[in-house]
Amino acid sequence: MTFKSRLACLFLVFLINPPIGADENFDKGMAALKKKEYEQAIRLFGRSLQNDSDNADTYLIRGKTYIIIREFDKAIRDFNVALEIEPKKVEAKIGRGSAFLGKGELDEAVSEFDEILKIDPKNGQAFRQRGNAYVKKGDFPKAFADFDKALSIDSKDRQALLDRGRAYRANGELPKAIADYTDVIELDPKNAETYEIRAGAYQEAGLLDKALDDWDQVINHNPENHPAYVKRATVYLEKGQPKNALESLNDVLILNPNYRDAYLMRGDLHLSEKRYDKAIADFSEVIKQNPEDWATLIKRGIAYEAGGKPDSAYDDFTEAIRLNSDVAEPYVHRGDIRAAAKEWVKAISDYSEALKIRDDASVYAKRARAHFSKSDPRLAIADYNEALARDPKNAAFLDGRGKAHQQNNDLPKAIADFDAAIEIDGKNPGYYSDRAFAYLAMGDSDKAVTDLTTVIALNPSDADGYLKRGAVYKTKGDPDSALADFSTAIQKNSEIVTGFIERGKIYQEQGKYDEAIADFTKAIERKPDDADLFLRRADSYQLKGAVEEAIGDFTESIRLNPKNTWAFFYRALLFRGKNDLRAAIADLKEAIRFGPNNVEALYNLAWIQAVCPEDEFRDGPEAVKLANKACTLSEFKNFNCLVTMAAACAETDNFDDAVKWQTKALEMPDLSKEDKENAQKMLRSFQVKKPWRE
Repeated sequence: MTFKSRLACLFLVFLINPPIGADENFDKGMAALKKKEYEQAIRLFGRSLQNDSDNADTYLIRGKTYIIIREFDKAIRDFNVALEIEPKKVEAKIGRGSAFLGKGELDEAVSEFDEILKIDPKNGQAFRQRGNAYVKKGDFPKAFADFDKALSIDSKDRQALLDRGRAYRANGELPKAIADYTDVIELDPKNAETYEIRAGAYQEAGLLDKALDDWDQVINHNPENHPAYVKRATVYLEKGQPKNALESLNDVLILNPNYRDAYLMRGDLHLSEKRYDKAIADFSEVIKQNPEDWATLIKRGIAYEAGGKPDSAYDDFTEAIRLNSDVAEPYVHRGDIRAAAKEWVKAISDYSEALKIRDDASVYAKRARAHFSKSDPRLAIADYNEALARDPKNAAFLDGRGKAHQQNNDLPKAIADFDAAIEIDGKNPGYYSDRAFAYLAMGDSDKAVTDLTTVIALNPSDADGYLKRGAVYKTKGDPDSALADFSTAIQKNSEIVTGFIERGKIYQEQGKYDEAIADFTKAIERKPDDADLFLRRADSYQLKGAVEEAIGDFTESIRLNPKNTWAFFYRALLFRGKNDLRAAIADLKEAIRFGPNNVEALYNLAWIQAVCPEDEFRDGPEAVKLANKACTLSEFKNFNCLVTMAAACAETDNFDDAVKWQTKALEMPDLSKEDKENAQKMLRSFQVKKPWRE
C-alpha cells in the first residue's frame, strides 16, 4: 500500500461522519477529497475556515490532506492550530506525529506518539504509527512490539497487519510478511491493493507461481490496472517464460496503446530475445512520447547497434549525449561504433570522455584495445595497467596486455601476461593461441606447437586451431604435418577458405600442381569475388604450363580488381612468352599505371623497348627513363635492372654508359653461370658499339 493510500484511510471517518457545523465549502471540499482532487479540497477547506476560523476539525482534515500531497510543514501548522483550539484532540496529535514521520523527523514522531499513549493507552493507531517510526529508525524489535500491541487492541486492524507485514519484509522475514498480508486479504478479499503487496513479497521470496496468482487476482479485480500487467510480466521473465511476459505486455498495450512502461519493457524483452527491429519499434514509441528521453535513446541505440545499423545507433548515442552529457554509457557505445569502423582516434576520444564520468575497468580495456589497434602499444599497456589495477584477476585484460607487450617487442613480458591469463582461465583456447605466437616470435616453434595442440584439445571441433598449428608446422619446415592439419581443418569446416589456400600453397611448393589447382578452385567456389584467389590459381596453372588457363585466371582477377598491378604484370609475362608483344606491352603499361613503383614491370617494359628486334616496339629514350627508375627504386643493386639500363643506353647510342652499367651488373654477387655468360656477351656487344637484340 502506498503512502498516499495509507493516509487516505485516515479520512474514512470524516467521509462517513462530517464534523458538526460543516458549511457548504467544507462539504464541497470533502467531495473533492473523495475524488482525490487534493489541491481543490485544500482551497475549499481554506474558504470554510474563512467563515469558521475556530473549527478544529477543518484544520485537522486539511492537515491530513497536506500529508497526502507530502506538504508536511503545512500539515504540522494546521495540526498545531487544531490543538490550540482543542488541546486534547488526539486525532490532531496523531496527524502531527504522522507528519513528523513523513518528514523523517523520527524522534519527534516517536515523542508525539508517546504523548498520545499517555493520554490514551488503548490507541491502536498511535501504536501502529509509532511502530512505523521505529521501522524507519531500524529498531525492528520495538516496531514489532508496537504492531503487536495495536493488533491486541484490534485483531482485525487491516492497516496494522499491513504495516507489520511491511516491517517483516523489510527485516527479511518474508514468510511472516506473507502471513500478515494473507490475513488482510481474508479480512477484505476484494481489496486488490493487498494482492499487489503480497505478489511483491511472493516474488521476492521466489514463490513465483503464487506471485502470478496474485497478479491475476489484481487484474481480475481491476482490468484497467495497467501497471499490474507490467509487474506480472516481470514475474514471467523471472520464471524464464518470455512468451507469457510478452503476452501480458501485449494485453496492456491493447488496453492502453500509449502506455510508456509497457513499450519500454517490451522493447527490453525484444532486445534480449534479439528481435532488434521490434525492440527499435517499441523504443521509438517511447521516444515519440518524449523526444528528450535520453535513457531510451541509449536503449534504441543499443538495439540499432546489435541489429547491424551502426549509423542509426551512432545518431541515437550522439543525441543522448547532447541531452545528457553526464552519462558514460552513450560515450562507450559510440566509441564501440567508431572502433568497429577503425576510427581509432575518435573511439579513444569517446572512451576518454566516458572515463571522466565513470571509473570503469572495462572502459580502460576498450581504450587499450583502440590504442593497440592504432599500433600504440605503450598507451595500450598503460590503459591495461589501469584496468588491471581495478580488476587484477581479469584474464582477458592480462591477455590484452600480453598482446600489447608483444606489439612493443617485449616478448618475455608478453609471455608472462599470457601465463597469468592461463593460470586464471586455463580453459580459454584463445590465451594458449596468443602465447603460441609469442613463442613463435621468439623462435621457439616447439612450444608454439605445444600450445596450439592444447588449443585443439580444448576445442577439437574448431578448425581454427588446426589452421594455426598447420601454419606453425609450415614455418618449422614440416610440410607433411602442416598438410595433415590443413586437411583436418577442412574436414572440420569444409567452408573454411584459408584451409584450401594454405594446403594449395604447400602442394604448389611440392610441385603437385593439379592438387594445388584443385584446392584453389575450391577456395574460389567459396569466395568467387576474391581477385587474389584467381592470382594464386593462375600461378599454379603457369607453373604447370597451362598458359591459356593461367591467362584466363589473370584476366578474371583483373575483372574483379581492375587496379591489380601484379595481375597485369604476370599476364604480360605470359603474353610475352607467346610472343604477343603488343598485348604484353599494354599489360606492362597498365601494371606501371596502377603500380608506379613496380620494379619488375618497369624493367620488363624497358627491356622490350630496348632490345626487341621489331622496330615498332623499341623506344630507347623511354626505356632509359623506365630502367633508371627501376634502378633507383632497387638502389642500383638489382642485376636485371642494371642490364636493362645498359641495354637502354646502348639503344640510344650511349655506349659508354652501357658499358658502365653492364660492368656493374657483372660485379653483382652470386650470379648464375648462365646470367654471367649472357651478361658478358652483352658487354662485348656494347664495347663494339652494337645494341643488344633478343
